[in-house]
Amino acid sequence: MKPFIPLLLLATTCHASPYSDLFVFGDSLSDLGNTNAWTLGVAPGTNYYQGRFSNGPVYAERLSEGLGLGTLTRDGVGGDNFAYGGAETDGPGGFEGLFLNSLVEQIDAYFDRLDGAAPDREALFVVWIGANDFLRGGQTDASIPAAEVQTQLERLTSAGVTNLLGVNLPLLGLTPEYNTNPPAANAISALASTYNDELAEVYDELEASYPGLALHRLDVETIFSELLGDAGTLGFVNTSQAGRDASGGSLDGAPGYVFWDGVHPTREAHALLGEAAIRAVLPTGDFDRDGVLATEDYTAWRDDYGVAFNAALGQTPSLAADANGDGRVDAADYTVWRDALVSLPVTVPEPTTAGLVSLAALWALAAPPRGVGRRLITA
Repeated sequence: MKPFIPLLLLATTCHASPYSDLFVFGDSLSDLGNTNAWTLGVAPGTNYYQGRFSNGPVYAERLSEGLGLGTLTRDGVGGDNFAYGGAETDGPGGFEGLFLNSLVEQIDAYFDRLDGAAPDREALFVVWIGANDFLRGGQTDASIPAAEVQTQLERLTSAGVTNLLGVNLPLLGLTPEYNTNPPAANAISALASTYNDELAEVYDELEASYPGLALHRLDVETIFSELLGDAGTLGFVNTSQAGRDASGGSLDGAPGYVFWDGVHPTREAHALLGEAAIRAVLPTGDFDRDGVLATEDYTAWRDDYGVAFNAALGQTPSLAADANGDGRVDAADYTVWRDALVSLPVTVPEPTTAGLVSLAALWALAAPPRGVGRRLITA
């Protein structure tokens, strides 16, 4: 017997993007060229993509495109990405501080632009920062940068921001900068882990203090650790070395590498992070990315069925219907969508002819189409 699916009216209208805009604050993992512009092209150096600290687009660009918000641009040219490569939560000062906006300064710049107006309550705000406090700033107390992040998030939420994506750090000792030196790797990873624990408490407190806040979380610590542990299934062939060193001066010269330099991911790794960020800010099973879990998402899954990610081959497609984040669209993702749809709390109206037709359609979707149980060709 097929499981019962609640009666939903099959809407025929298209939903708009769930967010009106995207604002990004952070460091080199999010920077689209602010530091490059302010240092007159000195940073990050040669063999980097258009001022990014990678060999291609970063996660925030895929997030913007995936949410239907178009091309994300840096605030230096009037855009909404305020991130600066090298930025710390607060500082640094001195000569370097002339070029790098800390998180505090980035939030200041955002409010300066508002000029007293209220933030857009429908926009999504992303904050990903903290690594440079440990890598560059010599910070050994993880609670200090975490407290600064809390202060800045409270500035946003108290002003009226209602949609936040909080992002934690990968274990920094896993990067090429540290992974050949176990004592140093363990120490820096311990700092990152403690910082992540502190951030989790910050997020919990914010949610308790601002009941209307939608605070989404992207657990990069887990994502990267799992990626490095099972990289081959996604087509990655090198998880420990810098692709830039092996690239022969070409942005395309190190296919299948996770890291582009000592601490920064490649465009392929960024693509996966972008897909994870999209999943984090949408309802589970929202495959058409309109912010609404509905029967239309089945069509999106069906159309994408069989799509797979392969880093070594440069195959980084949109993974809109990859509900479980394994890099491929298959029957398991259908099951996630179906279970989420079944769990929706809905009021069942008196049946009408149209309603009965809708119910029949949903009943048919309770089981996957023929063939979805077959084995997929994976990376």
